[in-house]
Amino acid sequence: MRIQNGELLNAVKEEIKIQGMEFPSELQNVVVPVYPLLPRSKTKARQVSTTGDVTIITAPNAQSQKKLYITSVAIAYTKDVVCDNTGLVIQVYQDNAAQTIISQPLTTTLAQTGNMVITFNTPIVIDVGTAVTLIGTFTAGTMTKFGSITYFLL
Repeated sequence: MRIQNGELLNAVKEEIKIQGMEFPSELQNVVVPVYPLLPRSKTKARQVSTTGDVTIITAPNAQSQKKLYITSVAIAYTKDVVCDNTGLVIQVYQDNAAQTIISQPLTTTLAQTGNMVITFNTPIVIDVGTAVTLIGTFTAGTMTKFGSITYFLL
């Protein structure tokens, strides 16, 4: 069998890092090329210095026939000693129920800075049309909060 698609040949050469040898353009009956066609990951992030909930991204609706899969999540924050926020979380919806996928407790009487990252071995799929939300409410002091997800649509 002869491979006719030059773009495919170049993509395979680049992906498997073939150097210093010619990649065969003809395959024998016993050789089967396998090329992963997984979707590329994307990252979406939000950073704010205001109180309340912030939508990082909203999953596609049912009509799009795509689902949002989260492969990693991160939060970071800086708060002053006066800030009365007691925690920072990222929340998603799975099976019509709110789920916290990352959480960082905070102490109200301390100035704090920190970050946390979680990578999921099995991607988390969230309900269609629902938001991935960064939650961190305070009534006093100042705080900068950051949340991000790495995801793909399939």
